Amino acid sequence: MQPYLKSKIVVSDAVFLTPTLPYKYFQQQLIKKEAGTSKWSIPTYRFTSVSVLQKRIRDGKLKFPIIAKPDAGCRGEGIILLQNAEDFNKLQACSDYVFQEFILNDCDWRVIVVGGAPLGVLRRDPQEGSFINNVSQGATAVPEKDRTTIANV
Repeated sequence: MQPYLKSKIVVSDAVFLTPTLPYKYFQQQLIKKEAGTSKWSIPTYRFTSVSVLQKRIRDGKLKFPIIAKPDAGCRGEGIILLQNAEDFNKLQACSDYVFQEFILNDCDWRVIVVGGAPLGVLRRDPQEGSFINNVSQGATAVPEKDRTTIANV
């Protein structure tokens, strides 16, 4: 444990030991790199400008619809669904986002892991008409109890 944390209650010191952890691009690169999690890696891209993003779309690396997430974002804040090139004007600064192809879904799951052991699974269902599964954005979260579903998550 870091000396400056000794007098504090800390559940996980990972954010202090790996300061780039809050960044989505870095997270996806870690997932992609690990053998046990690489199959769940979502191709994630960063671009310095809209023109570079457009080139990657023309080259077939990425196709619409596209999710643009603030690289340093959390709680589903600032996520933009790009349906076509006209939506690029919704981006503040292209380099502040990570880009992924949109995956149509009706929910997602969060696996709660402590000490390397899974303790439970939460199913997160988006608010009616939304594509965002974050509870802070109106989604609901309930413990998943179906063992077949849990085995496949």
